[in-house]
Parts: sequence; C-alpha cells; structure tokens
Amino acid sequence: MLLYELTAPAQEDLKEIARYTVTEWGEKQSLHYAESLEKRFCEIAARTAYSRSFSKRYPQVLVSRCKNIITYFTSIKKLNHLALLQFCMRE
Repeated sequence: MLLYELTAPAQEDLKEIARYTVTEWGEKQSLHYAESLEKRFCEIAARTAYSRSFSKRYPQVLVSRCKNIITYFTSIKKLNHLALLQFCMRE
C-alpha cells in the first residue's frame, strides 16, 4: 500500500519530468531520477525527509526538495497519507 497519494496535476508533472529527462539525458538517467523521487516520496510519507512550512499563511503545506524538484505536500493525519500537490523544476 502506498503511503502517499499523487494529485492528478502532480501525476502529469511527473510524466512531463520523465519525458524531459529521457529526451535530455536518456532512459537510464530517467529511471535513476524516478527512483530518487520515489525514495523521497517514501521519506516524506514516513516523515523522515527534511521539509519546511511553505508559508505562515499556509503552515499545513510543506515543502521538500529532491534534486531539482521542489515538492509541495500536506499531511492528512486521519488517513495517514500524504497528498503531493505540485512539482516545480528548479533551474
């Protein structure tokens, strides 16, 4: 059972990241990158990843970084899972 849930926009972001990585650096690098992201998502779900609050206005939204990807997420404690909200590519 997954400890986290991706929103539909997050799923689309991941697909676009995979396509871009394959185009720029090849399939092997894309798979390596996907494994790194999966590991980070599991760390976020287990609450072992470094994260910080997004803002004072939205303290329930947390931010964590993995390589060049910024992940915005929130914890839904009753359901014991995370909703990964959005990814942003860092230049």
